[in-house]
Amino acid sequence: MRNLIWIVLAVIVLGGGYMLFTGKSVNEVVETVTGTTAEVEAPTALEEAATAAGEAVEAAQEAASDAATAVTETAQEAVEAAQEAVSAAQETIGATATEATEAASETAAQATETGTEPTSQAMDQGQTAEGQAPEALTIEGFDMARVRNLIEESGLDAMQKTLLIEGIRAAQDNPDQLQSALEAARTALGY
Repeated sequence: MRNLIWIVLAVIVLGGGYMLFTGKSVNEVVETVTGTTAEVEAPTALEEAATAAGEAVEAAQEAASDAATAVTETAQEAVEAAQEAVSAAQETIGATATEATEAASETAAQATETGTEPTSQAMDQGQTAEGQAPEALTIEGFDMARVRNLIEESGLDAMQKTLLIEGIRAAQDNPDQLQSALEAARTALGY
């Protein structure tokens, strides 16, 4: 704040000294200054700079618009590529689940042909009547943990157990495939 006061005081002293040495009054000094500013014209260099600045702004706007369009297009392409990848993955999963279900069905059919019967442990874990499957082996009462336990404690060989469990796990999110996989498990377990 002090500096500002000193600057104002210095301007007043300089103005007073100018008027003292030139012998002009305050009105004459004001008229001289106003007349000079009216006669000053903007140089052509300033006009050219203003025009160039306007053109630069327009070019920057166009570049930003082009960049935004490019980003939007790239993002759309990325989304489309991701959707295609998801579709391909779903098709692959569906095909794998179908193959696993078919393999489990074939294994169950082979187990039935060889005369494999359920063990007493499997009967104790949910079989309600002779020849009736536990509720865990139905769509309505499906429980992956119980199904896994029934299959693992059965008298099936390790390969059949793995095929049945993996087939059911792969099909558990698709009701149609799950129904087929559970039927294969019931057949293999002798229900």
